[in-house]
Formats: sequence, C-alpha cells, structure tokens
Amino acid sequence: MEVPRDRGYGNNQQQGYNYYNNQRGRGQEEEKPNHVLLMTILNPAYPITVDVIHTISTPSGKVMRIVIFKKNGVQAMVDGFFMGVKKEDVTGWPQVR
Repeated sequence: MEVPRDRGYGNNQQQGYNYYNNQRGRGQEEEKPNHVLLMTILNPAYPITVDVIHTISTPSGKVMRIVIFKKNGVQAMVDGFFMGVKKEDVTGWPQVR
C-alpha cells in the first residue's frame, strides 16, 4: 500500500505528514479463528491444577498447552484444537453451572 506524503514547514523546520487511508482503520484487522480457550473459575471448591484443567478439556479435543493465572481469582488459558466448541457454547461442559 502506498502512503501519500505531504511536506509542511513550521518553526523553520521541515515536517512530514502521513495519511492512513484504510476502510477498517488501524488495529481492526480481520479476525482469524484461534484455538485458545479462556476459562474463569469462580469460587473453586478444590485447588485448580493443570491436571484438573486437562481432564476437563480433553473430551473436547487435543490440548497442547495450559497456563493458569491465580491473580484475582483463577483463570486458565487452554491452547489446543477443540472440535465443535462454539464461542458461547457451555452445554458440552459438564462442570459449567
């Protein structure tokens, strides 16, 4: 993409101005599907470990990586290939209430 460039002068210095002319705007790239699932666990009854998250996630597909964050509650980021899991689908997850 070619960017037009105009020259301006101010304070006895040459200044350059760039114009960005894109329909989507900056930072609004096309969304590509990813295979990362973010789980938020509220009020866990027992300690949440990688083994627990793996046991919950495995029936839905191949798990490649699990990261657990324990700041302000418990969150787990699961990276893998999940068959048939939709963005708002929680019916296939028996642990979700």
